[in-house]
Amino acid sequence: MGKGIGTSSGAEPLQAWQLRIGTFDSPQLSAVLRGLLGGDPVVSTDGAVEISVMPDGPLGRHRLSVRLPAAPFVADMVVTALPAIECHDPDERSSSPSPDQWMQRSARGPVTWELFNCRIHSLTSRRN
Repeated sequence: MGKGIGTSSGAEPLQAWQLRIGTFDSPQLSAVLRGLLGGDPVVSTDGAVEISVMPDGPLGRHRLSVRLPAAPFVADMVVTALPAIECHDPDERSSSPSPDQWMQRSARGPVTWELFNCRIHSLTSRRN
C-alpha cells in the first residue's frame, strides 16, 4: 500500500477529492479513484480499467487518465512525484523516476498502478 500521498492544500487526498469523486456517475470508476488516492494497487487492463499517463507541463507533473469503457466520464489526475523528505508519512520507495515507479509491469499481463510519495494537484473529468 502506497504512502506519502498528499494534495497541494495539505489535506488528505480522499478527503480533499471526496465530493469530486461522487460526481463521476460510475460506482466502479469512483472505487478505482478511491483506491488510487488511498495508495491501493489498481490493476489496469484493456477493456476494464484503463490507465494511461503523459507529461503535463514543465514542472515534472503527469496526467493520469483513468477510463472504464462503460463509464460516462474519464478521470484525469495531475500528479507530481515527491522526494520522501517532502511527504507526510513517506513511503520507503522512491517515486523517481516517475511515473515509472508507480507502474509494475508483468511480462505479458496487466500493469498494476500504485501511487506513493506524490502530490495530487487536480482531479477533473471529461466525457468518455
